Amino acid sequence: MKCIIAAVLFAGSTSLASEFCPSAEDYQAHGWVVHNSEDFAKLEKTFDAMLTQGQKDGQIVDDLSGHMVVNDLDNKEIMLAVKSFEDLRTPDLVMYGDHATYTHMETQERVEIRWFNGKKNVVINPKYIKCITGQPPFAENAIL
Repeated sequence: MKCIIAAVLFAGSTSLASEFCPSAEDYQAHGWVVHNSEDFAKLEKTFDAMLTQGQKDGQIVDDLSGHMVVNDLDNKEIMLAVKSFEDLRTPDLVMYGDHATYTHMETQERVEIRWFNGKKNVVINPKYIKCITGQPPFAENAIL
C-alpha cells in the first residue's frame, strides 16, 4: 500500500514538472516581463483601455494580422487570430508592433496579449493555454 501511495505521489510530482513552461524562461532571458496568468483578466482590461484610447486618439493603428495553431490545455489544436497594433509614438528602431492579441477563433476570447510600455510584456489566459505561444521573437525590437 505504501508503495502504491509513493508511486502516485511520484507520478503527480512528475506531471507537475511537465507543466513547467520553458518558453517563459526564454522570454524572460530575452528581456520580457512574463506576468502571472492569474492576472490575465485584470491586465486585459488595462490593455483594452490603452488600446481603445490610443486608437481613438489616432496614436495606435492596425499593423499585421494572421493565424496560428497551438495546443490548448487538453492538447487539442486551436486556431488563433493574431493581430498586432503599431503605436505611432514609438520609433520603429525601438519597437515594431507595440501591442498584439492572440484570439481564439471559436470563442473570440483572447488567449494571450503582448504590449510594449518601455518593456516587452506578455500574459496568457490560463483558461486556454499553459505556456506562451511560440518562442521569443528573433528581433529584440519586435512584439511578434
